[in-house]
Amino acid sequence: MRLWRIASALHPVWSSEGARLKGGRWNQPGTPAIYAATSYASAVLEILVHSTIGRVPRDFRYVTIDIPDDTRVDRVEPDAVPGWETLPPRASCAFGDAWLREREGLVLLVPSVVTGGLDLNAVVNPLHQAFDRIVAGLEQPVRWAAVAASHANGPIMGLAQVPDGGPEAGGPGQPDA
Repeated sequence: MRLWRIASALHPVWSSEGARLKGGRWNQPGTPAIYAATSYASAVLEILVHSTIGRVPRDFRYVTIDIPDDTRVDRVEPDAVPGWETLPPRASCAFGDAWLREREGLVLLVPSVVTGGLDLNAVVNPLHQAFDRIVAGLEQPVRWAAVAASHANGPIMGLAQVPDGGPEAGGPGQPDA
């Protein structure tokens, strides 16, 4: 399984520090987790929605993440966690924290709030025994499309803003899963 993660320069892209410090949709502050997306396009969309700056963010990087085929990957269906999409994210954090503490699965596939659960994001457990078997690529600069780049100094018209106070899980653009 391949995942994608995009992040600002606040922390290394392949780091659980931001989610540990700030929490996210599927973890409380103090619980380490790494948020990613199941496609590059979903990772970009999550960044644009959650950056809440009204323009294409600068100085973002991405990594590809290859999950070993023989590791456990769990999946949460939207109806399995009533209120998963609400703010504050009490139900999803309770579920995610319990899953992370169990350390049985390496990856938890979760519905994306940005797409109403039609796409999946991933929560990677950095405390899982197989975590060191994950292969994270080298950090690469995000190269925004020419249309988006033309808005680098101005507003992105029609870009949805999520009233959550900014990006979750370790810096701007982290999938809120």
